[in-house]
Amino acid sequence: MQEQIQMQVQPPTDTPKKPKSRKAMKFLGIGLIILLIIGVGRYYMEREAKINESLQAALARSPQTMEDAGVFVINGILSPVHTYNITTKVAGQITEVPVAKGDKVRAGTVLARQDPADIILASGQGSTTDELLQRLKIAYDTAKDTYEKNKQLFEEGAIAEATLDQSAVQMENARLQYEGTAKYIMEQTGKTIIKSPGQGIVTSLNIQAGDYAGAGTPVATITDTSQVILKGNVYESWLSYLEPNAKIDVYIDTLDKTYEGTVTYISPVAISSGQMFPVEITLNNEQGELRAGMTASCTLKKEP
Repeated sequence: MQEQIQMQVQPPTDTPKKPKSRKAMKFLGIGLIILLIIGVGRYYMEREAKINESLQAALARSPQTMEDAGVFVINGILSPVHTYNITTKVAGQITEVPVAKGDKVRAGTVLARQDPADIILASGQGSTTDELLQRLKIAYDTAKDTYEKNKQLFEEGAIAEATLDQSAVQMENARLQYEGTAKYIMEQTGKTIIKSPGQGIVTSLNIQAGDYAGAGTPVATITDTSQVILKGNVYESWLSYLEPNAKIDVYIDTLDKTYEGTVTYISPVAISSGQMFPVEITLNNEQGELRAGMTASCTLKKEP
């Protein structure tokens, strides 16, 4: 007889883990929040320390401290020598804009044209310039012929002097109206051709062909950076180290390069605070390396 060995499989003795209590989860969440608060606080403390360090460094470079050391630095931003903001002089539709933003222009370059017919339409005197002038010219010629005929008749004794005088007045009025209108149209037509007053680069363009522009509408901005100007302030104790037309080195931070500048202006009047005097140093920029808005500085040193 074969013995049958029955193996009893014992059920596992490990009991399922009970989920953590809500109270434990709550404490865990509070702990994470506290750690987050500590981390954020530490970040801002370090950030404030860096800011304070930067402020201390800036104070160490203050003009008064440098003045005590026999050095004064003029800091500033480069500005263009000229900026032209061009607007329309008369009302009219824009018929042409032959330039684009970024184009280099010269004095006299046409920036835009307006329809000269709009000048006459606005005045309510006619449909076109030519038609108006033709009508006024005919009126003047007619008045002139009438006067010449009346003059002949007066000499023959056929009309009174008052009639001759009246025809003379009518002729003169017609002449003044014709010549005055022709001059007005010529002047106004010239204003419909919008030109650049100086050289530079088109840095903004506010119109396009087809637009109707009233008088005074912004057309374009022309920025001349053939020269740039460093504007800064100098303490009165340092004025003796600056002379008009004197040459001075100007350092451009972005380019890490030094350029020769010329002192072109020293204000005779101090600004309201600190007894500092505005000065201007001009740099030639024919190569176009310098751009308006770049930071620049130049250093004055007292002789030992």
